[in-house]
Amino acid sequence: MAERKGRRRREDGAKPELPGRRGPEDGAEPRSAGRRRRGAGPEPLGRGGDGTRAGSTGPGDTEADGRAKQARGGGGASVVVRGLVQNRFGFLALVVTALAALYGVAYVTRPAPVKPVVAAPARVAVESVSALCPDPAGGRVTTVTPPGGKGTGRATVAEVKDKASPLAELDRPGAPWHKDLPAGSGPVEVAATGAMALGLEAVQTTKATRGAARGLSSVRCAEPGSSAWFVGPGPAAADVTLYLTNADSSQAVIEIMVYAGEGPVVGESGNALVLPPGEHREIKVSDLAPSPLVMAVEVRTTTGRVAASARAVLGEKKGSDWLPPAAAPATQVVVPGLPGGGGRRELFVTAPGEADTVVQVKALTADGFYAMKNRESVEVPAGSTVSVDLSTGIGGQPSAIVLTAQAPVVAGVMITGTGSTQDIAFGAGAAPLDLGSVLADNRTAKGTSTRLILSAPQGTARVRLQSLPGRGAPPAPVDVEIPASRTKEIKLSPPSGKAGDYSLVVVPLPGSAPVYGGQVMDERTEDGLLLTTTPLARSRTWTLTRPTVESPATVLP
Repeated sequence: MAERKGRRRREDGAKPELPGRRGPEDGAEPRSAGRRRRGAGPEPLGRGGDGTRAGSTGPGDTEADGRAKQARGGGGASVVVRGLVQNRFGFLALVVTALAALYGVAYVTRPAPVKPVVAAPARVAVESVSALCPDPAGGRVTTVTPPGGKGTGRATVAEVKDKASPLAELDRPGAPWHKDLPAGSGPVEVAATGAMALGLEAVQTTKATRGAARGLSSVRCAEPGSSAWFVGPGPAAADVTLYLTNADSSQAVIEIMVYAGEGPVVGESGNALVLPPGEHREIKVSDLAPSPLVMAVEVRTTTGRVAASARAVLGEKKGSDWLPPAAAPATQVVVPGLPGGGGRRELFVTAPGEADTVVQVKALTADGFYAMKNRESVEVPAGSTVSVDLSTGIGGQPSAIVLTAQAPVVAGVMITGTGSTQDIAFGAGAAPLDLGSVLADNRTAKGTSTRLILSAPQGTARVRLQSLPGRGAPPAPVDVEIPASRTKEIKLSPPSGKAGDYSLVVVPLPGSAPVYGGQVMDERTEDGLLLTTTPLARSRTWTLTRPTVESPATVLP
């Protein structure tokens, strides 16, 4: 019978029970507790009270049934994780997913970007200044420092070639100083520190009554710099000379660019030179470009600094004067200080860039803006200089010329006097007087007068005029208003009411619109009018500096 029972079990597909071992159907382990199948996961942490494993539902459940139930219940996640960990690609997917989640959280919770704060330039009082008068031989050098500086200071006036023997040592602000220098004198440097540097101004004035250089000439003594522009007649129309002085203790490497009516001009020997310390050199522009009728000249340094000035002599009975430095190329240029009266008025415009431009030309007179007929605009080819006759357009009124261009331009003007023997004067594009201006040399005597021509192209301007006499206390200041879009001429009188020389300080009042100006000095003679003009330049009172900030760029290449 036992044999039949065993046969019946085999027929039913059941395995025979081995002695000493229980089958899985009894809830026992198929293997000993000390042995595990290769590749199997960790053992469950405990068993049920009836001997079954944790997670099974009864003594009849197999291990596979328990795992299936765990997957259907809450234990399936751990099985999936174990499977992913066992698979290297699954593990990599987990890392990438975790990093992406971390990045997403960091991106969402990141702080709002902070815009970099650009510190505005700070206005700092000038503490040291130097001005070079290019050729004062046979003329007068005048210098003055406005009052108001704090502390003490010192100014010296000396020839560049003999600084050890100064012509004067000054220490009193508000007191003009002048000296007539003999023929043969070289360039003069006016250097100041401390309170004497704040607003120091120096000018060179010369009068010649005969010869090719006949005329009244004046020029602001130039401050050393890295760039200067001059615009006017070319070597084919005038004898033009550049005066270059290096008053520093290191050499200056200088490049000279000439822009003629036909375009940029490069000399056969090149347009570069080296100027050793303390050296002065005079260069004929005709040696660089002999043929231009009109021109602009840029003097720039690649190393060091240079004080640059330019003089034009038109010849016998045609006059001479200094070309004032012109404002740097810009799309809006104001040429102030054109005197009224007869004579020719010729405008010069240069486009030093690589693009042609059309320039709108307007005159600003006492009656307002005026677009001159047939001269409303002028075309200027790239790298070239053109001239326009404005004699009939201005109509003999004191005025300024306002230019608006598509590309940056440089501009100047030549003013011709009247009489059988003519004199000339030059004007140039200038900056507004936002920091004020100082005119060191003003003269009023029999037949000699000095005038201010002020223009307010953008709005009503108000300025304060303070005279500084050579002797005595200064008078009370005078306030002047220039209506919007108007030009106003102001005849100057000496502080004492008598003939004499004096200095003048021009300061815009708070709330004033931008104001531009020029000084006109003339003297009537039997042969004709002697004439010179000087654009009002910003006074050397303040300089703009950017605050120092810590940055890796200062220590990293």
